[in-house]
Amino acid sequence: QSLVSALAHLGYRSAHGADFWANMTMRKAWISYLHEDGPFEPALQVLLDHGYNAVTDAPTVLGWRDMIARFPDAKVVLTTRDSAEKWYESFAAKMHYPPDLILVTMMFQAWLYGLDIEGYWKFLSN
Repeated sequence: QSLVSALAHLGYRSAHGADFWANMTMRKAWISYLHEDGPFEPALQVLLDHGYNAVTDAPTVLGWRDMIARFPDAKVVLTTRDSAEKWYESFAAKMHYPPDLILVTMMFQAWLYGLDIEGYWKFLSN
């Protein structure tokens, strides 16, 4: 989240992993691209249509090759961790249900907005 905040401070609107939970159109476009051998351009276009001009986090970072090919002059920020183990611990923690209150809040939002929370977690874990 700190990178998203820093980019916002610089005037960028970043697509972040949680944005795909709340937006079924974005989620479907990126599922098609990443998991069904769909084309990149529709996945990119859905981000642009929603006003994003930067990306962070999964799933968009998984398309880095196509992003660089499409935007060869783009700036890339590489974040690092103290060790691969610390990175993996952080990453793995995001691939499971969040604990207690956060989970209840997300389930309520899923119900309220008619979202499929199980589908969202499956999407993240792929």
